[in-house]
Amino acid sequence: MTTPAPAKTNRQAVLDAVSELAALGQHATRETVATITSLKLSIVDDHLGTLVDDGLLQRILRGHYTLVVHYPPARNISKEILADGMVMYEFSSDTGTQVLKLTPKEDRTLSALTAGAGAQLVAIEANREQQLLLTSMAAQLEQIRRQYNALQAAHQQANSPQMSLPV
Repeated sequence: MTTPAPAKTNRQAVLDAVSELAALGQHATRETVATITSLKLSIVDDHLGTLVDDGLLQRILRGHYTLVVHYPPARNISKEILADGMVMYEFSSDTGTQVLKLTPKEDRTLSALTAGAGAQLVAIEANREQQLLLTSMAAQLEQIRRQYNALQAAHQQANSPQMSLPV
């Protein structure tokens, strides 16, 4: 007899939703997380706040979150082309050194794969910056609309027939 897996907590559901969106190169909004998790906005807000406090999420704008990724320290990497055409990569850290010897064809293949990952990273970063800019511009546009409507209402009130003096 197998025991059922423990039910996922709301906190874990919120974190998983943000992680899924991050894997797609998107930041999470409280509304999107609520839709994905089927949780109430108040519950999502509570968990987003505690996850930010715990250092697992970062608030990039009001109501917009992204996953904080913790990588191990970067290793020192060197690449050397040997006299026979082989290519040697050396990865050094406090825990030791790893050496990888590649044929010229393998090196070209690895370079092509790395270039693709670099291009993908550039596209993801450009998309992220565009989303931040659009969000900021939308907030500014809403503020301008409110100011315009207030000025228009004041102008109409000042020019209304009830405010004019009889001649």
